[in-house]
Amino acid sequence: DLVLLDVMMPEMDGYEVCRRLRADPTLSEVPIVLVTVLDDEASLVAGLESGADDFLSKPYSSVELLARVRSILRTNRFRQLRIGRERLAWVLDVARSGFVVLDAETHIVYANTAARRFLYLDDGPLPDDLCFRDAARNGYELRPAEAWGAWPASHLEDRTYLVRHEDETAPAFWLAVRMIALSAGDHAEIIVYLRDVTADVTERRDMRAFHTTVAHKLRTPVNGLQTSLLLMQMEGAGLDLPPAFAQMLDMAVQSAERLNATVEDVVAFLGSSRLVAVETGPLLIDLQRLLNGVVKGCGGDVEVATEIAPALRHARIGMKEAALRTIFQELLENSCKFHPDHTPVVVVTAAPAAADFVTLRVVDDGTTMTAQQVEWALQPYIQGEKYFTGEAPGTGLGLPTVAMIVWQLGGDIHIKNRRDAPGVVVELTLPLVESGDGSQASELG
Repeated sequence: DLVLLDVMMPEMDGYEVCRRLRADPTLSEVPIVLVTVLDDEASLVAGLESGADDFLSKPYSSVELLARVRSILRTNRFRQLRIGRERLAWVLDVARSGFVVLDAETHIVYANTAARRFLYLDDGPLPDDLCFRDAARNGYELRPAEAWGAWPASHLEDRTYLVRHEDETAPAFWLAVRMIALSAGDHAEIIVYLRDVTADVTERRDMRAFHTTVAHKLRTPVNGLQTSLLLMQMEGAGLDLPPAFAQMLDMAVQSAERLNATVEDVVAFLGSSRLVAVETGPLLIDLQRLLNGVVKGCGGDVEVATEIAPALRHARIGMKEAALRTIFQELLENSCKFHPDHTPVVVVTAAPAAADFVTLRVVDDGTTMTAQQVEWALQPYIQGEKYFTGEAPGTGLGLPTVAMIVWQLGGDIHIKNRRDAPGVVVELTLPLVESGDGSQASELG
């Protein structure tokens, strides 16, 4: 807080110490008081030039010393507060979010630049009687209405919004409103945080619309198309069709199968959040059985083996079996799809991880991924091709679907190349709901 420094000292005088303190970034702002018997003008000038804030001449009384120290500390604290306020004011003025300070009667006493823009307030002084809710109603609907009914007394933690409806000149605009109440003695105020969430709301709405479109308006006609083409192909097998016609029919069936697989991939990706809620999950001892069932559905020649740590054989994974099946379906299909001969050998190992978690390691013997492919592997709609032509097998939703399920469970996923041979390693960290000895996972450790 303060340096008391004598001028007359051996080896290094007070002036030099003062200069070095001022040159030190950590100590340069600390007030310095020089204590000296020198009272001539030259000594005082030398002290000021070296960076001293004040002088105290010897002899002095303890009362004088304490009074001088208190005065300097008070001045320094006010200076630090002023600097802090100026810094905060600058940050608030350039912030993209709005910040509003209200008094106990919810009158606006401060609004940063973004808040003034959101609430259509002028740059000049704020009216003394302008209530926040009145200002918010100028151009916005307060939603949900019931949360604003007793605002702010009982709704400081509610998720509330200001909504400007779409019109002919502008799209809808959403502001999320968050509040915190502060009090110190008799002084009370509310800080309101305004954040533009239009993009988030629009994205969720578009995702729901896209989900509905894919799940219903695309799925049904695609299924009908595929079924009709398969029936035509079966009926045509007993007829003497021209070779060119039969070839085109085969191509149409294959294209319909690809389209149907793409639609199902997208539906699985969009619906993956519904797979994770669980109270009791599948046993690790049943993992081989589950994998055998997945292999039958893959349609490829996949060989799968499991290695389960003895301590985990009776442990339960904290997810629905359908979610675990979806994960391995995506991983095994990827292994088959990108194997040079489409005949991968996949080894799945289970080992204890951190408390309440298990690490499933899925290793195949396919191809080595490039650094860019590893980086993009978990991003939706990115396919494993050098240039985006849209002709790589699948939609690029396999690994992102896996990641979405794992992350929503509080787990993690890592992808890397094998070091000992061509192939890929996918490491899944998944929660356990029951340990290998039958106890609850939360009781482990």
